Amino acid sequence: MRKIHISHAKSGDMLAVDLFAANGSVLLSRGVRLTSGYIRSLAQKGVQYIYIDDKQTYDIRPRPLISPTVRQQAVKKVYETMTALINQKKLLHRVSSLDLGKEYEKVFKNILDYLLKQENLLINLSDLVISNGYFFHHSVNVATIAGVIGIAKGYRPEQLLDLGIGALLFDIGMTQLPDGLWRKKGELTEEEKEIIRRHTYLGFELLRRQRNISLFSAHCALQHHERCDGSGYPRALSGNEIHEYARIVAIADVFDALTSARYHRKQYSPHEAAEYLSAAGGVLDFELIPSSTVTRQTKCLSSLDTKGTRGIWAYFGRVSRCEDECLESSEEAPALEPQRIEPVWPSVRFVDKGHRFLKKNVQA
Repeated sequence: MRKIHISHAKSGDMLAVDLFAANGSVLLSRGVRLTSGYIRSLAQKGVQYIYIDDKQTYDIRPRPLISPTVRQQAVKKVYETMTALINQKKLLHRVSSLDLGKEYEKVFKNILDYLLKQENLLINLSDLVISNGYFFHHSVNVATIAGVIGIAKGYRPEQLLDLGIGALLFDIGMTQLPDGLWRKKGELTEEEKEIIRRHTYLGFELLRRQRNISLFSAHCALQHHERCDGSGYPRALSGNEIHEYARIVAIADVFDALTSARYHRKQYSPHEAAEYLSAAGGVLDFELIPSSTVTRQTKCLSSLDTKGTRGIWAYFGRVSRCEDECLESSEEAPALEPQRIEPVWPSVRFVDKGHRFLKKNVQA
């Protein structure tokens, strides 16, 4: 299979990977032949890239960071929770009757189980990028990225669960804001910005009342907009005053936000987002990201020489840069798999728009 921009899709191309709607349901299934109507509809929904199958790249099978089924179940649960809270804002004062902790423990355990089965956690992190249904998919993406970082740091299972639950629900306070405010297109007034900043406190209040959600998880909602230099909100905390889980969620939140299509700014490629994070060392705690990968066989950290760039970002940074350069020219790069020995230097196969090989496999 290979990754192409939606503008390069043609009628008759076969979809290689399921596409999901905002609520986690399947929008189009793998194996479907694209039509001009499908292509037009996907473009209107903000889908920018898709995977297709063809005879030139049939043997390339990138391993997804989380399976389509796991993603679908997680997004569906987030969608159900968030829409219920949006529709029933009075639920805030009686939220203790819910059992979000147990429900989201199951959701993140599914994500975590899948992550721990991966031989290399650097694989296809850039494939988390999605345009449609941002709010719901964003929570799942943030939890997945946070889980990767937590595993690489050697967190114990109970720590990973607290981090994952907090990451899945970190933006739950947004559901308690006035209808439409956080979806508003256009510049916000200062008064509106102050209202939106309240979502951190509101989310914390929702989660701390849950008997099966730890205060560590709740602090992901309270502190994910705090910054290491004290420039964040709601309390302008700095450095280690911010809980480590919240600092991890902040990194994942910013990365996924940058690589998602938003009305007020351009969508950044993963390598651009990785470079932004690398340059934001004084604002985001980039030192939390180990220069390492995790293998299924050892379940321990193995060092990578990434020349100053943290390992988790190095792989998809290189892959993304290669894809961008190819897609901007007359060439297209297919989906890429890292080499087993050198996972941050994937092998690249080039084909043109006529599906003809341009080069043999080369190292990125």
